[in-house]
Amino acid sequence: MSDEIRAWFPFYPADWLLSPTVRGMSLEARGLYLELLCWQWRDGSIPQDVSAICAVTGGSPEVASECLRAFPSVNGRCRKNKRLEGIREEQKSKRAKRVAAGRLGGLKSKQGASNAEASPNQQKESERKKEGVPSAGTNTAQVTYQCEVCKQDVVGFVAFAKHQDTHRGTGV
Repeated sequence: MSDEIRAWFPFYPADWLLSPTVRGMSLEARGLYLELLCWQWRDGSIPQDVSAICAVTGGSPEVASECLRAFPSVNGRCRKNKRLEGIREEQKSKRAKRVAAGRLGGLKSKQGASNAEASPNQQKESERKKEGVPSAGTNTAQVTYQCEVCKQDVVGFVAFAKHQDTHRGTGV
């Protein structure tokens, strides 16, 4: 299965509003919880280390600890929200079925003509893949983050957190 991820994930307002986990959190923790869900969706997990999470999100260790009950540790290396991973697996499964159906529909007919021609975007994406350029929405092992303070690109969540620390207290 491809490492490609969706640019969005479904959000169920009724589930959020009625969740005992969410209802038991402070308002600040709810905001951080939603942000951590977004980081997990983008990167596949969040760091195990509370200080790395706080450095990137700006949350306090107390609030982060309050949220992390919803992100169990995975092999002591990272954290994942189980429900969000279930949604990711469901989407991967649906995507695999659509890809298989698309391949069947794209097979050449008995007359030798293709059932569908590639769109300009599909042609561009095909060229990017040939050149080894990752496509938008690709989840790679190392994601690059841009610092909003100095505009420097930093590879990896933890490295970005450490980079953010260099700006704290400097006024830069």
